[in-house]
Amino acid sequence: MISVLKKTIILCAGAALALGAQAASIRVGYCDGALAEKGYGKTGKTEMSGAVILTPEMLEPYIGCNITAVRAGITTTEGMTGFNVWVRSSLDGENLESMALEQPQQGWNEVALSGSLAVDGSPLAVGFSFSQEKAVRCFSFTGDNRPDTRWLCKNGKWEEAKVNGVLSIELVVTGDHLPSSDLALKSATPVKPIMKEGEDAEIHVVMKNEALTDIYGYALSYSIDGGKETVIDIDGVVLVQQTVGGSIIIGADKITPGQPHEVTVKAITGIDDNPDNNTLTCLLGAYTDSMPRRVLVEEFTTENCGNCPRAINTLKQCEEAGYGDRMAVVAHHAGYYTDWLTTDTDLKYEWFYDPTGQSGTYAPAVMLDRVVLEGQSVPVNSIGYFKDFEPTLQTAIERPAFVSVGVSSAFDEATRTLDVAVSGAKLDIFDVVGADSRISIYVVEDGIPHRRQAGISSDTFTHSHVFRTCLTDVWGDAVEWNGNRMETKRSVAIPEDWEADNLSVVAFIHNHNMDDVADCEVFNTAVAKAGESGVESVEADEVVAVSYHRPDGTPAKADDLSSGLLIKTTAYSDGSRKTTKIIR
Repeated sequence: MISVLKKTIILCAGAALALGAQAASIRVGYCDGALAEKGYGKTGKTEMSGAVILTPEMLEPYIGCNITAVRAGITTTEGMTGFNVWVRSSLDGENLESMALEQPQQGWNEVALSGSLAVDGSPLAVGFSFSQEKAVRCFSFTGDNRPDTRWLCKNGKWEEAKVNGVLSIELVVTGDHLPSSDLALKSATPVKPIMKEGEDAEIHVVMKNEALTDIYGYALSYSIDGGKETVIDIDGVVLVQQTVGGSIIIGADKITPGQPHEVTVKAITGIDDNPDNNTLTCLLGAYTDSMPRRVLVEEFTTENCGNCPRAINTLKQCEEAGYGDRMAVVAHHAGYYTDWLTTDTDLKYEWFYDPTGQSGTYAPAVMLDRVVLEGQSVPVNSIGYFKDFEPTLQTAIERPAFVSVGVSSAFDEATRTLDVAVSGAKLDIFDVVGADSRISIYVVEDGIPHRRQAGISSDTFTHSHVFRTCLTDVWGDAVEWNGNRMETKRSVAIPEDWEADNLSVVAFIHNHNMDDVADCEVFNTAVAKAGESGVESVEADEVVAVSYHRPDGTPAKADDLSSGLLIKTTAYSDGSRKTTKIIR
């Protein structure tokens, strides 16, 4: 629990009075003055443009001020000609203001405008353009993703770049009534959205001084589910245009386990000319019960890849080592050229390698529940030998799940129609991480004889877990929950050249965020042979007790063993019990 410090919030009033006598300037944008080390670009001989759209909400505090400059941050000027900045009412609108810069420089370029254009509260597109003979990787993307902040134009066509961050573009506005005090709360993000019962919660907070004076002393506050506000006073200075970070620690005694909590966070100063940007909310929670997890293992492999048979053998060894009922394997024939089993959907999933499309792809590769591992930036990783891969798989299996999935299907041989039914059940705490979750349903096939697999000499080698089709949108369909349960049905015609007896259905519940490859976690998975049932869902509201024992039957807690096996027994209100082996 945080103790409240009794301190006084003091503003630099003298500076505010001094500036009040003359017009002053301030930067307005999304990048907080940051510049990327590595730039992004598009190929081809063409004119290129980049822009952000400043919303009415962003510009509202500056209505009546004049636009006096555009700041454009670029990472290189090599190969660039005809650089100019501009302000428009829309991306394709006429220039309201523009100015050419004869010799732009790497870094920030502040280009003065006439100063005759005033902010009226309407949205503004702010950007720059140049000509290139080939790719000029000058566009700087930095910070967190935001809508309408990654616009690039090539050959007269605007599209949002498939890259993380926002463009380094800012507007400079000048006026005699700019806010003298404005501490904006930019983000409030739980370090761990769901903690184990008894753990403290930590929320990382980012603030920015968006006014004309330095702020001496400020406060943060939080309240849980609209309850009593806890205030934390902070000694420190936030300079003009400076961004600062900090953390709020919420004691475990304030968090009721098993349910989501909405936490409201505020940034507080003694005087704030723009209170609308002081408050944000986030969800967090603590858990006592969880559900067994089946890990979605997505393999990238092709017949052109000479090392892929080794990786295929690694996954086979995992199944033989007892992990078969804790994993569902899907093989995407992509990543290293293509082969006769590659589908358009497989190629779309190459997005997970690098949303920008600049880093390239490779095989063999693997994703485990589409989770980004520590120290990595994307969920795709290389897959080595069994002894190296097993610990990573064990860690994935041990992650608690708060939703379960079940799948069953029936195959009509006469019509070659596969009917699929998927069900799910969630604990209340699941809504902290999966409120906008999706369902994806795949059909995969085993036992497909290879044609020209590199790296092997066997005539009997077959491909397994091959992705055949998706019965939902490529990125999943929205889950429609009825209370804590969901059900959905799909049907698909099976082509004659697919062996029906070798087909399986894989269903999983997950997030998907096209703006953030790290926000695509798979929460749980089910798999069943075509025409059979693989129902793994648990009646979420019937769990009455959970206990842990060592293999010899002696009681244990989940954390008592760092390796080996734990036996988890879940008791339900109807008197039934379910026993699960947990590999540590």
